[in-house]
Amino acid sequence: MGLVGRSAELAELAALLDRAAAGFGGVITLVGTAGSGKSALAAEAAALARDRGFEVVGGSPVRGRPGRLVWAGLLDDLGADPEVTRALFDGPGPLDTNMAARLLAAGTRRLIVVDDVDAGGQEAVDMLALVAARLVTCSIAVVATAAASLGVGRDLKLCGLSERDLAAIAGEMAAGQRHAVWVASRGMPTVSESAKTSLAQKLAAQARTAWPWDGTGRPIRLIG
Repeated sequence: MGLVGRSAELAELAALLDRAAAGFGGVITLVGTAGSGKSALAAEAAALARDRGFEVVGGSPVRGRPGRLVWAGLLDDLGADPEVTRALFDGPGPLDTNMAARLLAAGTRRLIVVDDVDAGGQEAVDMLALVAARLVTCSIAVVATAAASLGVGRDLKLCGLSERDLAAIAGEMAAGQRHAVWVASRGMPTVSESAKTSLAQKLAAQARTAWPWDGTGRPIRLIG
């Protein structure tokens, strides 16, 4: 079952995998603000790839640490020569990064997922660009996520979901509450959960203010 409201994006990711399987790799960057569902969509791409027989590896940079480390970790996962991996850890020169990019783009029917690649700064993005430049005639696909366009590969910008699609995620609510959550979250799937919780707390507070309670969770019956 696909993600709600993301059928167009899923179709683009499936097409990326189909092209890679045919020997024409490439990069798609899922672009969106926090809460837009980038990571969930990247995970769905990984599931699609596994269903198609792809090898899948993935990682995410740690903010504040060198961006090359996520790529070194991916190489290690792929069983690359430890000397190449160590070179990325230690601070690579141009020959080291080119060798790393060549190894990442080698092999067949592989999907590489790098979540929040921009958290690794320009170093992580530059490595993504080096890998992308080698994918034209190979069967490797890359899916990255970022808050803004990186200028690498094809961007898929994630907008907010429709009110109807968001309702399918948020669950049962009164029509007015559903609309309030949609407006507050701007249709962003992950943000909608916190907006729903915030709305429920606000309504509960209003109810306590409008109706006295006895401290046990039961309303006081007023006589007179």
